[in-house]
Amino acid sequence: MSNNIFSNTLDHQENLRLNLGNLTVFNQDIFQLVNGTTVSIKIQNKSTYKELNGYTTFKIIRLDDIQCLRSNIIKLDSRQKKWCNKILRFLEYRFSSLKQRFKINYANPKERTLFIQNLISLLLEYAYVSKDARFLSLAVKLQRVKEFRNTKNHSVQSSYNILLSKYLIDNF
Repeated sequence: MSNNIFSNTLDHQENLRLNLGNLTVFNQDIFQLVNGTTVSIKIQNKSTYKELNGYTTFKIIRLDDIQCLRSNIIKLDSRQKKWCNKILRFLEYRFSSLKQRFKINYANPKERTLFIQNLISLLLEYAYVSKDARFLSLAVKLQRVKEFRNTKNHSVQSSYNILLSKYLIDNF
């Protein structure tokens, strides 16, 4: 493929180093896989996220829901695992219409990018924890979509996702 997302890994590592304060991370161990060092980062407070309701449709999912799942990624209960699997199935099935769906749900481009990058983080972190390559594969597919990444100025979350993807691909 012509848009190799892993071509400028050093730039992403530098972006991560310079912008750690803007990164949403819930697990120090997963972060260390990406960063390669034991640098201390601020781990998000897990208690600030509300309890998940039952999954009904993808359009009801908000950033808080994604972050709630990410905050419990190491010890997900069966209902949360079901959420992750339903999200995966929806994204796989509706992949061709995702651009349009995200534009409808998130009119603000910054909010849309933040949601998508946290969704990709969830897929990658769940792939790491569950050892399920389907989540990794879908996350990489989402990262390759130009509209889902900020090519002019990579967000720190995007850099985190790219480095975690590279780690998982190299070590899966």
